[in-house]
Amino acid sequence: MGLIETAEDIMRLRIENEKLRQDMNQYKTERDSLIDDLAVLKANISRLERENEKQIDLLQDFSKFINYKLIVSPASDTYKHYRSELDKLGVK
Repeated sequence: MGLIETAEDIMRLRIENEKLRQDMNQYKTERDSLIDDLAVLKANISRLERENEKQIDLLQDFSKFINYKLIVSPASDTYKHYRSELDKLGVK
């Protein structure tokens, strides 16, 4: 006696094979969707990194300006406040 004994067994195997094929196609579709999502996320990360660099550059320029203003007006509470806030952000 072999594994396949009747036409019913053959039909059952064909149905199981088709189900596996459908599952495989679904997994491929989901994989492709995830790959597309990753591409979008990578593009967004690159854009945000560029924006972050611009903001850091601006903060560093502002920090230089505040440092200069503190030399010119060392008693200014406003410039002291800005310097303190920049220090909290780690901007030297």
